[in-house]
Amino acid sequence: MRKRLFKEATKLSLLLCVVSFALFTASAGADYSAKTVDEYNAQLPYWGTSWRPDTGNRGGYHPSFYTGFAPRSEFANRIHIRQARGNQTRVSIPLDEQTVIDYMYDLLARDAFYTSLQASGKLKLVSESKAIPHVKLFSQVVNSDVYKVKESIAQLEAGNLSVQEFYSKSLNLISDLNKGRVFNLNINLTAEFLKWREFLKANATSSKYLADSDNQTIAIETLLLGRINYTDKPTKEILELLEDAVELAFEDDKKAFLLRSKELFLALTGTKYKFSSLVSGKLLPAIQCGDLEKCKLVYPEFSAIYPTGSAKYKRTDGRGNSIPALASPGLWVFFKHYSGRGVDNIRNESYYGWVPKMDYEKIGNGFHNPGMRFFPPSYVKKKMSIPSNHSTYWAVKRGAVSSGCSRLAAGHAWELRGILPVINSEVNKVHVFINDTKDFDLYDVDGDGELELMGVDYLIRFSAKSASGSGKREVSENGFQADPKMKSSFYKNLYGSRGVFEQNDKGDYFFVNPSISLQSYRDFEKKSVRTSLTIEGKFPLYEQSYEKDKIQFYKMNPNNESFIQAMGRVKGAAPAKFKSGNDFTNKSAEEFQKQAEKLGLIK
Repeated sequence: MRKRLFKEATKLSLLLCVVSFALFTASAGADYSAKTVDEYNAQLPYWGTSWRPDTGNRGGYHPSFYTGFAPRSEFANRIHIRQARGNQTRVSIPLDEQTVIDYMYDLLARDAFYTSLQASGKLKLVSESKAIPHVKLFSQVVNSDVYKVKESIAQLEAGNLSVQEFYSKSLNLISDLNKGRVFNLNINLTAEFLKWREFLKANATSSKYLADSDNQTIAIETLLLGRINYTDKPTKEILELLEDAVELAFEDDKKAFLLRSKELFLALTGTKYKFSSLVSGKLLPAIQCGDLEKCKLVYPEFSAIYPTGSAKYKRTDGRGNSIPALASPGLWVFFKHYSGRGVDNIRNESYYGWVPKMDYEKIGNGFHNPGMRFFPPSYVKKKMSIPSNHSTYWAVKRGAVSSGCSRLAAGHAWELRGILPVINSEVNKVHVFINDTKDFDLYDVDGDGELELMGVDYLIRFSAKSASGSGKREVSENGFQADPKMKSSFYKNLYGSRGVFEQNDKGDYFFVNPSISLQSYRDFEKKSVRTSLTIEGKFPLYEQSYEKDKIQFYKMNPNNESFIQAMGRVKGAAPAKFKSGNDFTNKSAEEFQKQAEKLGLIK
């Protein structure tokens, strides 16, 4: 039922997309206001972001900061970032109770910080006639009587709401403000372990099966495909549990096999799922395996999928298809930088637009903004719902475009920084999984036991004006393409046309026998993936709606680099008495407070 409802909702979304392409054009003198996130979204370009240069810019670019609603996680081992074939990057984070309980406090902290900076004159915004007033819309939504953020916090602190009730309100708010990106998972671990048993029986037919490192990786990752992501060298304990499980898979004692599977799952995941989630009105452990026959993993998860630009060159997929290359396949962590800036690295070149450049490879490959701008003619403004007086447009090319970096929409690059921990020492523990060029991201996004191929509803591609000079950073008017009616040809170019996907008579896409990358410690900083696995079957394409860019442009500040870094690290935290466990969130809020005080931004 859930799949059917999701497909119907997706079809309706696509229909509305086509209608908006044809009918809606933003006006230059719009009266911007919003009470809900839907009203906020309705006033933004369809894909990408736009502006008209104002005073206090450099090279036509303004600095910016994030005005969206994604939750921030302070737990590095719970954040999963994966880039895959199809040119998209998925960011998935379990919403542990600390992240959920802090969420409303985070929103209010950001709103208060932005408001105080404007009141003090330390933050001068680009005029509304030349940029959409995102921060105004953000503040209106946060303070809206629809969402009642301040009211809920006041009730909690007055003792009129229990922690469980506040958690429920906060989780609902995360879902409301991040539509289609929050999933309440109820994963049947017993069923998954029994699937794994059948896999082992079909593949571990030799007594030497686990002597091969590739087979060790495959056996580990297929225990719960997509949610193990084990990056350490297997310990003696894990190898012994794995060997026992393989032996028990061929025996009749199902209970003994399930017990070993549970023990192995706990050993592989460590503290990743050691948090509480709301079950029947109570905060209970996410892993519920008191009864091995009804073992479950119950928790909410946030998953964002971003269209991504990759290397200019192409690779073959083994089926005769030439597809955009992923320049840095393998397993990475965010590079610390010798300056200590880490993911808060701000490059001076104007085309980076003072959006953080988050490197994972020492040679400089990382996530950053689109890197190219477009001076859109009227037909593009109409198609993309760009205000008629805006002269400059940023949109990422989904395909081959970069020297080796992973380009994101500007709003998505800022959102990624807003999701990552405040403290760089924690950010530098976050792993980045980049698949081999031929391999897809196959994931059970809603936890119903069915794998889907991850994608995103985004069809922009373009070419540069020239191969050198400023034209290298600008989009050719003739080379710009964005048309939902051309989706099939776009996907044939993106994914490949030979033996990759099929369409049914309703237009739904199904991918045939896709391969996936299984990164392990052997791939760390190696620029390769040693282990791939082909999954037999036909898997539906999951297309997440594009999250509209939510960034506020402002005029240059004398403390430019440090100022911008602070804007990406704003953090609020609920009082410790309302939380449990290892409270990194208050430490992160203190870290931001110290930085902001040092810069003279707050007292």
